[in-house]
Amino acid sequence: MSIPCVCGEIDQEKNTQETVSPAQRLQDAPRPGAVPKFTVEQRIQMAVLACEAPAKAGRPISQWTGREIADELKARAQTEQETNE
Repeated sequence: MSIPCVCGEIDQEKNTQETVSPAQRLQDAPRPGAVPKFTVEQRIQMAVLACEAPAKAGRPISQWTGREIADELKARAQTEQETNE
């Protein structure tokens, strides 16, 4: 019988420990439901933008709103697409 442990699985019968990497421990199991709308990269871009001052992006606001973040990300994607053409 094995016991889950923070640092891995411990097999009581063999008294050994199976090493599990931090990434494996944090891996989320597949879940039922809708497919995510945003990729991990897109979510990171949203978080980075939300941490920036809106003035740095030329926005005349003091705090980001969800709508402003979406508009700015769309504008940046368009600019990047035009640059790559």
